[in-house]
Amino acid sequence: MNRTQSQPLLHSFLFDPNSYMYLVVSLSGELTIKELVSAVEKAYTQNETTMSRLVLEQGKVWFEKMEKTGCKVFVKQGSWQEIRKENERKPFHLEEGEFFRTFLLNEKKGYTLMMMVHHLAADGKGMLLVLEDIFSNLTGEEVSYKPLHNEGSEIIPKDRKISFFMTCFIKFLNYFWKKSGKVFTWEDYYLVHEKFWETRETEVKFETIEKQTLDQIKKECAKLGITVNAYMIARLLKKHPEYKTIAFPISLRKENRSICNRVLMVKPPYRYNRRKSFQENAKDLYRMAKLYQEDEKKRYEISLRVRWMEPTLLDSCLLHTFCGYRNKASEILSNLIGYRGKRKTHLTVTNLTVIPLKQDYGKFQVRKVAGIAPTMSACKEVICIGTFADEMTIAYTSVIQNKNFLSIR
Repeated sequence: MNRTQSQPLLHSFLFDPNSYMYLVVSLSGELTIKELVSAVEKAYTQNETTMSRLVLEQGKVWFEKMEKTGCKVFVKQGSWQEIRKENERKPFHLEEGEFFRTFLLNEKKGYTLMMMVHHLAADGKGMLLVLEDIFSNLTGEEVSYKPLHNEGSEIIPKDRKISFFMTCFIKFLNYFWKKSGKVFTWEDYYLVHEKFWETRETEVKFETIEKQTLDQIKKECAKLGITVNAYMIARLLKKHPEYKTIAFPISLRKENRSICNRVLMVKPPYRYNRRKSFQENAKDLYRMAKLYQEDEKKRYEISLRVRWMEPTLLDSCLLHTFCGYRNKASEILSNLIGYRGKRKTHLTVTNLTVIPLKQDYGKFQVRKVAGIAPTMSACKEVICIGTFADEMTIAYTSVIQNKNFLSIR
C-alpha cells in the first residue's frame, strides 16, 4: 500500500479530543434515502483522503492508502442536534480510515444531511468539496478523482525561520523531552478522548442574518473599505468584552481542490478598543488581518514553532492536560499553547465565506447550509460564519461541563 510522507504538523490535531467540524444541509425535492446513501458512498471513493487511513508508529504519523474506505454513512431518526451530541463523544477510528461520518435524516419537508469530519483530514473547504461531489453524484455529473495533499511542513517556505530566542527555547524543550518523554499509541488517543468527554459536551447556538440586514452590512463595509469578515468579528468583540484574545485561520489554498487541511492558525495581539468608535475598530481589525495575510513572518509564526518541536512532545500536552500524564516539558508547553493556565484563546473565528453551492439542482433543492467549527482544546469559544442564499448563519460553539455524563468509548 502506498504511503504519504510523515508530517509533524499532523500532531497538532491528532490527540485533540474535540477536533470535529460539521456541515448541516437541508434538502428537498425528488430524492430517496437510497439515492443519498449511494451518492455519499461514491463520493468517499472519489477522494484519496477518504480512501486512506492514518498510521501511528514510533511517534510518526502518515496517511496510507486503502482498498476500501473507512468513512461511514448512517440513516438515522430523530434530530440532528441529538445525533451530533451523541457522536462527538464517540472517537473516530482514524487507524481504520474513519475521517468522515455522514448522517441522513428523513424530515417532513425533505432531508437533513449532516457531515462530521475530523479536522486532521480536512478543513472547511475540504468538507464543501465532498458535499459538491455528493451533489454531482446525485445529478449524474462526472467527478474527477482528487489526490491527497495533506497539511504538513511543506506548506511553510523552507527559508522561513523563527527567532534566536525561540529556537533556543524549543531546543531546550526537545532536549528535555528526549531524555524524559515517551512515545504514545492509539491507546493513548482513545484515553484522551474518553477522559475529555467524561464530564463535557459542546453547546451550539445559531444566529441568522437575513438578506436585508446583510445587504446593509455589505454597504457599510464597502463604505469603510473593509471585509464583511472584519466587520462581523468587530461586531462580536464589541458585544462580548470578555473576549480578550482571538485567533483565526488563514487558508493557503489556491487552486488546490484536495480533501485536506490547508489552513494555518494565527493569534494576533488584538483587543477591542472602547475608546474608539465601532467603525475605527473594524478598520483596525481589517488592517491587522490583512497584515497577517501578507506578512509571511507573522503568517507562519505558530506553525514554524510546531514544525521544530518533537512530535511526541506535542502529543503529550493533551495527555498531560486531561489524563494526568506528568512531564515538565509537557507542562510548560501545555501552558504556552493554552491547554492549561491563562493563555487559552477566548475566541476563534472561522469563515466559510459565501458557500459555493447552487440552490436548485433540478431534481433537488438546497434550502439551508450551516457550518459548525471545531472547539479545539486551546480555545474557549469558536464561531463559524457562512453565507448561503443571501443569508448569513453564525454558529457559536463552546464546551460546557456536565458531571452527570458517562464516558463512551
